Amino acid sequence: ELLVFPNPATEKMRVELVGNIGNNAKIEVIDMNGRVVKHQTVLNTNQTYAADFQVGDLQNGYYLVRVSGDNGSETTPFIKQ
Repeated sequence: ELLVFPNPATEKMRVELVGNIGNNAKIEVIDMNGRVVKHQTVLNTNQTYAADFQVGDLQNGYYLVRVSGDNGSETTPFIKQ
């Protein structure tokens, strides 16, 4: 399960994925034009991947958060206010 909170976010958001998407996992924040605007590599800790992102510098609008690894990926939307 992929969680992004708070959603909508203003300054900071947390991304958590429980499950096994494998090694070499990364979290990307993608704008509606398909550009990766933020990214971070994350470690698998008991099949949980988590990261905090500062989003205050992003323009207000809709974004996607994608967590991907060797075993696949999951994507969910979030709103920057």
